[in-house]
Amino acid sequence: MGTCLVCGYAWVHASGALHTPDALLLLGVLLGGLGYACGAIATKYISGPEVISWALIMGLPVTLPFMLYVSPPGLAAVSVSGWLALVYLGLMSQWIGFFFWYRGLRIGGIAKVSQVQLVQLFLTLGFSALILGEAIEPMMLLVAVLTVGLIFLGRRASSSR
Repeated sequence: MGTCLVCGYAWVHASGALHTPDALLLLGVLLGGLGYACGAIATKYISGPEVISWALIMGLPVTLPFMLYVSPPGLAAVSVSGWLALVYLGLMSQWIGFFFWYRGLRIGGIAKVSQVQLVQLFLTLGFSALILGEAIEPMMLLVAVLTVGLIFLGRRASSSR
């Protein structure tokens, strides 16, 4: 229900049209969800660090050519903040962070822990307002409250069984 609510908000926000960036984002969400689920299942057999390390290695045939295509002509063209961002995102978000994520999925269960991801969208929007000055719309706050409420109700209903 929470996913449907968030998708509905995105649909309304895009005026009922699916644009190429929206379609790419949706594809990324679907593939990311598939990756999370497959990775969580794999942690039953190997450790989380091994799962994410092998996933990144197996993804190289797709990611490396794309990286070479979009990379700047010279490494000097990349600013220091760009290099720091690359190191942080590469090490923390795409590797070390997954050690903890997969451990959490294994301990708490895929369905329960993945519900927390629904809140991430609104945390991201909130930080974009604080850091980048993005406007927060009343509908966004309503959807955030309803989504968190659905997560709470879902967790409560599953714990009472």
